Amino acid sequence: MFTAALILTIMVVPIVASICRELFLQVPSELEEGALALGATRWEMIRGVILPATRTGIDAAVILGLGRALGEAIAVTQVIGGGTKITRNIFGPSDTIASKIASSYQGAASGLEAASLLYLAAILLVIGLLTNFVAQIVVRRFDPLRGAR
Repeated sequence: MFTAALILTIMVVPIVASICRELFLQVPSELEEGALALGATRWEMIRGVILPATRTGIDAAVILGLGRALGEAIAVTQVIGGGTKITRNIFGPSDTIASKIASSYQGAASGLEAASLLYLAAILLVIGLLTNFVAQIVVRRFDPLRGAR
């Protein structure tokens, strides 16, 4: 489980970081310079001007990264170990819904096994849809232009 979390972190962080960097560069320099001219330190300028101006985009970037992590079934399948028990050891073998589907679907011996894997896929689809629904709520809550519609 630890290795899978590490791999997903390595895959997700660059996307979130690059989107956040682009958002930070879009903040007008007049706002930054105005805060600094009024005596704010660099950290106060970041906390008081840049972060509030980009909050919605940062939230969207994090949710986009979460969506990418949910969809990375093959990478997780290759490193997670395929364990069938839940243990407290994060370094032991484990399993996720996506990795179970990816590793077991091709070798499904019976119709019941294939149907259960399709049921797992439906559960994963519902989780993905709920994640997108929550993302829309977050964006509408923090974006006054979209919330007015």
